[in-house]
Amino acid sequence: MDRLRHTTIKNAAFNVLRGCAMALAAIVLPHYLTHSLSAPRFAAWSLLLQIAAYASFLDFGLQTAVARFVAQAMELRQAERGEDIVETAFVMLSLAGIFAFAIIAVITACAHSFFVGVPPQMLREFQMATLLISAGTALNLALSAFSGVLVGLHRNELPAAAQGTARALGVILAVLAVQRTQSLVVLAACVAGTALCGGIAQWLMARRLMPSLRTMRFRLHHGLVRELSHYCTGLTVWSLGMLLVSGLDVTIVAHYQFSAAGYYAVAASVIALMAGLNSTVLSAFLTPQAVLHARGQRHRLSDVLRRTTRGSSLVNLYIALMFLILGLPLLRLWVGDVYAQRALPVLIILAFAQFIRLAGAPYCMMLISTGQQNKGILNGVVEALVNLAASLWLASRIGYVGVAWGTMIGAVAGLVVLITYTVPRTQLVRFGRIKLIDSGLVRPFVCLLPLLFYALAVRDNLVPIGPVWLLTSISACLGLVWLFR
Repeated sequence: MDRLRHTTIKNAAFNVLRGCAMALAAIVLPHYLTHSLSAPRFAAWSLLLQIAAYASFLDFGLQTAVARFVAQAMELRQAERGEDIVETAFVMLSLAGIFAFAIIAVITACAHSFFVGVPPQMLREFQMATLLISAGTALNLALSAFSGVLVGLHRNELPAAAQGTARALGVILAVLAVQRTQSLVVLAACVAGTALCGGIAQWLMARRLMPSLRTMRFRLHHGLVRELSHYCTGLTVWSLGMLLVSGLDVTIVAHYQFSAAGYYAVAASVIALMAGLNSTVLSAFLTPQAVLHARGQRHRLSDVLRRTTRGSSLVNLYIALMFLILGLPLLRLWVGDVYAQRALPVLIILAFAQFIRLAGAPYCMMLISTGQQNKGILNGVVEALVNLAASLWLASRIGYVGVAWGTMIGAVAGLVVLITYTVPRTQLVRFGRIKLIDSGLVRPFVCLLPLLFYALAVRDNLVPIGPVWLLTSISACLGLVWLFR
């Protein structure tokens, strides 16, 4: 029991360190690019990054599946099964990478008709940079199988080191490059090349920890294809749902209002960072929960779920409130006044939308770790479809801010379906609707009421932004957190 707790804490810590490295990259690079590139070039850069990211949404949950099945195989001392899983997943991810690149190539070829706001003199460069960075993303998709191996072996520090170092090097090279050229192709080469090096490093690490991988035959084991496909059905729906939720927002903005794509991308990158840090912490609980499930310790699973839900929601609501209070000065410091003024409304809406949708994230992680992810398909489908429909409709009516409101509407719809439909149908862990509402929404809201009142007072200019008021509000919140622990 103590060993498992130690493993969870270690994995969470290294996941946070990896998230911090990626956060640093997400903060440093836009700071330099918004000050060095023209507004149309930065908008084009933001758009090509999102298009290239489409490949990462097509992993169909296989990286998560590898982590879970390898962890269980090692727990049950089935090393050969673990090797077969990695071989099969690698081939499946390679095929997915080829498919993803082909789709992106078609989108890029049609860029002139879909993104009419792209300056004609920049179109060719935009297309070349998109294809270059998409090729790197597709190759990394195949190599992500080995990241799953490292996580399944409880060695989260290794992918953290590889990915964090690669991201930092990519930022350094891009910053050096933008001081000499505004070429999107050069920037794409810097980012894609270093990311690919990180993926190769994880492959080498996995081979060292699992010597049997040195003789991988890169073949499909048909029985495992069916098993992995069945396990990944729900994850695939969730992944495609995430594509509709957060993978199309900048694209939709660029289609309706290309000049605003850069402003939206600034806010969206902050929210992606927020969601990524949340995901890195929660993912540390995947393999320990899979082990607890294998041992049949359901009471401990329920306790872990209660604690992670409450802690995650508290942090996410706190971040949203801090954006409401300090969002404008922080954005000004980061990307300048013009971007700050345009990005702030989007940032605030998306931050509260993320709090709502991430209230159910720990529960969804539990479904994945216990093999029940297929029961959570409906809430993912509903959120994605409502989000897409609302974003398209509102973008055509009120512009780029409407895409953010579409995300909010979709988040509410997805959480409602999770609470009313999914939770009653997943009774493996005793954690019902009332507990989810209490841990994910009610307690965090009550505990952070003083900070909410202060944020509203600052917005209405009733009190100034100052350390005394802010620290007093935070202290009151900490007291309520201790009272309702």
